[in-house]
Amino acid sequence: MAIHDTRATDAEADERNLRNEQRLVQPGSAGGPAPKAVIDPEDENDDVALQRIVDHSREQKEEEPGVRLEPRLYQVEDGWMELYDGKQFYFRRTAEQMVEMLELDNIAHALANCCRYGGHTRQFYSVAEHSRIMADYVMFHMREQFPDQRDRALAALTVLHHDDAEHIIGDMPRPLKEEFPLFKEYERTIDQAVALKFGTIYPFPPWLKDMDTRILVDEREQCMSRSGHDWGCDKLDPLGIEVEFHAPWVAKQLFLRRHAHLSLIASLAHHGIPDAGC
Repeated sequence: MAIHDTRATDAEADERNLRNEQRLVQPGSAGGPAPKAVIDPEDENDDVALQRIVDHSREQKEEEPGVRLEPRLYQVEDGWMELYDGKQFYFRRTAEQMVEMLELDNIAHALANCCRYGGHTRQFYSVAEHSRIMADYVMFHMREQFPDQRDRALAALTVLHHDDAEHIIGDMPRPLKEEFPLFKEYERTIDQAVALKFGTIYPFPPWLKDMDTRILVDEREQCMSRSGHDWGCDKLDPLGIEVEFHAPWVAKQLFLRRHAHLSLIASLAHHGIPDAGC
């Protein structure tokens, strides 16, 4: 059986398409009419502006005789990604619709393989370990704030799953998130779906956001370079946690165990079982 390298075919098609598109938009070039209009995306929202640009480009190509744009090999009309267990995750869905696409094992697996800080750590440090460390902090260091064991377990379970959206969209650095409103909207929708799936707290309470910022002080000291740059959080009190740099398979198992443990405590407390000192 002959084996074809589709990458070369796709690259050649891209290059030919680019040359044809350049002919279409260069005034005075052979067969190249001047653009009909200048589209300013700032005049409209992102989706509308993008659709106008796509429509405008398509009109130009259709009007140009003798130019044949070769089909792309990668064509997906309703955007989705394949998950660890083979399921499809569709992006253009409501939180309620996303619930059925969420699986605990997929979440734990992906977060355990996702490195914090875009991979720029001195050792591999997963999002799964980060989330589990924060959940443990709630259980063992926030008893005064949550004296009731059910409330404390629910708070810890919420913390354990606070970065679950990253099993779909990855761990994007905070400053970059602010530049992409659509990314933040996807993140919020997945966060809502996670809360519906596991019965956790959403929107996230202020104390969780405070924890998620203070832990940066701990993680920077233990995981990052000694650059001395101002992170904007350096004067905050650290949580006092210790990063253990677990391998992905260990981080995954600990994440799953912590989920089961916290869910059980919440269930026992709900049925009136006395606090066992957890």
